[in-house]
Amino acid sequence: MHPIVKIRASSTLQNDQDNFGSANLLNSSMEKCWSSMSGQPQSLTVTFEDAVKVTKIDLLFQGGFSGKSFSVSGTDQSGEKSILGKFYAKDNNNIQSFFITNDVEFKKIKIKSTSHLLKSQTMM
Repeated sequence: MHPIVKIRASSTLQNDQDNFGSANLLNSSMEKCWSSMSGQPQSLTVTFEDAVKVTKIDLLFQGGFSGKSFSVSGTDQSGEKSILGKFYAKDNNNIQSFFITNDVEFKKIKIKSTSHLLKSQTMM
C-alpha cells in the first residue's frame, strides 16, 4: 500500500472534522466516518506520496446514504487527467469493491458523486 499524503473532501457535515472529517475514511472505526453536507456534487480527492496504479477502490456506505453513481478520475505526475470509470453503488452496509482497468500510474485520484449523496465510512 502506498502512503497517502492527503485526503480532501468537498464538504464535511457541520464542519465537524473529528466525527465526520475525511481523515476518518482511512481508519477502521465504525463509529466515525466521513459525512458530507447535503447537495451535489460531493467528492473526495486522494493524493499519494508516489504515483500508484489504481486497480480497485473499496467503499463502505452507510445504508440509506450511498451514492447511486460516481466517477473516478486520476491525475498523473505530469498533471494530465484521465477518467478511470463510472460506477454504481448498492445502498447497503457492505464493503463494495470497484475495479479499475488502466496501465497508468496516478499521483491523485478523485471520486465524485454523479447522483444522490456520497457518504462513506471507510475507504481503501
